[in-house]
Amino acid sequence: MSFEPIRCYTSADIKALQQTRTDEVVFLDLVSLESVRVARESYAVLHELLVPRNWLCGDLDLLSLVAGVSLELHKINHDLLPRFLVQEVKLDGDVLEALLVLKNSAIALLDLAKEIKEEIDDVDEDLISCKVERLGMSLLDTANLVLISDANIDSLQERVRALVGPIDALLAAPFVFHSE
Repeated sequence: MSFEPIRCYTSADIKALQQTRTDEVVFLDLVSLESVRVARESYAVLHELLVPRNWLCGDLDLLSLVAGVSLELHKINHDLLPRFLVQEVKLDGDVLEALLVLKNSAIALLDLAKEIKEEIDDVDEDLISCKVERLGMSLLDTANLVLISDANIDSLQERVRALVGPIDALLAAPFVFHSE
């Protein structure tokens, strides 16, 4: 039985595990991912590998939280923000509904940031939860700007345009589970 963990530094390392054929107990040690963006796919691959096999990964819960961040950011970036940036957008039912979904996503990001912070042992290694929390607050402020104040569509569009860069930066940010 092998007790030396298999270390994964990238999503490619995780994908390569699909070729591993063994009946032995395998310990996986997630060290890092090249970006938050790849966390969703990496989690799906690992979950598929761990469930039917005798494999263990102490970082799977943390990976699921980062995958949740990735999923929320993808939804915001691809499904919600474009709805606010079309030229003839009006503050009607569809846009108000999208703002409610944006508010819910912001709250989800704030919850995920808190859980990530609790899951990471070394505060010095936590480079993501603060960014997720800041972005969640910005998204919440943007949604509330229209939902509970009388802001107009121009101010909404201005704030939405300002959010695209931070969302892309967070998706591109590397994630470190722990240093070696």
